Amino acid sequence: MNEPLLLIATVGGAPEPVVASLLYWRPVRAIFVVSPETRDSVAERIVPAARSSGLSDFDSGRYDLHEVNNAQDYTALVDDLRLLDDRIAAWQRDHPGAKIIADFTGGTKAMSASLALIAGHWQCIVSYVGGTERTKDGVGIVVSGKEQIVHFQNPADALGLSALDTARELLRLHSFSAAAAILDRVLHRVTSPSRKAELSAVSTLAQALAQWDRFEHQGALTNLGKLQRRQHDLEAALGVEAARNVLSACRQLQVHLEKLLEHKDCHSQTTISRSLILDLLANAGRRIEECRWDDATARLYRAIEATAQLHLADLGIATEAVPLERIPTPLRDEFAPRATGETAKFGLQEAWRLLNELRPETAKAFFGSGLGEKEKSPLTSRNQSILAHGFAPVSEKVTRALWTAALAIAQVKENELPKSPCAGIPPTSPSSTSEP
Repeated sequence: MNEPLLLIATVGGAPEPVVASLLYWRPVRAIFVVSPETRDSVAERIVPAARSSGLSDFDSGRYDLHEVNNAQDYTALVDDLRLLDDRIAAWQRDHPGAKIIADFTGGTKAMSASLALIAGHWQCIVSYVGGTERTKDGVGIVVSGKEQIVHFQNPADALGLSALDTARELLRLHSFSAAAAILDRVLHRVTSPSRKAELSAVSTLAQALAQWDRFEHQGALTNLGKLQRRQHDLEAALGVEAARNVLSACRQLQVHLEKLLEHKDCHSQTTISRSLILDLLANAGRRIEECRWDDATARLYRAIEATAQLHLADLGIATEAVPLERIPTPLRDEFAPRATGETAKFGLQEAWRLLNELRPETAKAFFGSGLGEKEKSPLTSRNQSILAHGFAPVSEKVTRALWTAALAIAQVKENELPKSPCAGIPPTSPSSTSEP
């Protein structure tokens, strides 16, 4: 074979399987996984046999030994073989496109199982040595000289197993873009058409929610609509109950997005509405669950401002151009010097002060939450944050105070907010529980 090829092979008491693998694959380099009992057999039996059988240039400079301490301890073996990850990554970096072969024929059953498990993390070919003839009437070991190499694409790649598990967990944790990226990267390596369809359905879900997270509401709605035709694929990928829960929640999210998108201006841009405020608050809630306090605070600030804008819109007032004649005195005297012509532009605090003059009942929650007090308001911390005008991160305490205030100001309960459909996906592995 002309391409650079790395062989990782477990070594047991019989040298023939490893020799057969060396002669078939003819690697540029090999890593032999050995135990204290088998390490000497590489130099004493395997390499001489390979050299005398046609691999004459294979010498001690072409292989390394990876010794494990206990060939019977499966847990310890898995931990030992994890150390190969860095070496595999270095090989792939130095030899782009080169093949990696994981042969788990030799060694104890625990060694073989460990290599098969760890190889699931690598983009490799899985190989083992079978045979055309066995002892004990066909049920014993392979007869020497009758070895036959069996190889296939790594099942983790062919079926996208680890990628799907990772994507499921990322979806549960609101990391929608990361889930979509992982699935898209593995889809081209999946060989089974049905499996590709299953992963593609989960990818569509991830893309829709990533768009929702980025406020790309129309794109999210379009992709959510596609999902309703992919029920069987989602059931195969996520499980029947989880998929049905996800699709039911997706339909609820579609209803929310449809309401939000009903409100557009003459340029087809989304305009202020209660649905948009709910969307901002839900987005902030997801950032809080991720402990991303600055990101959550930025969204809460906008939701509080948008609530004031919605109330003023009911009065025919837009905060970007408030007519001076609509501003009661003494506020008018304060803003007139800053006006552009006959209108003034209002920020968050000014909008709530104006509402307090025009509709005091709508501003009661804002001022009752202490947000109008410049020195003590949690909004001051937001203004001094690194994402606004300062250099300090927002604290969890400030974010949670703003969260409580924003819900009260918008007159919203948490259970009214649009939910991520992925809350219905169970964890990839059950949490451990203590014995009673």
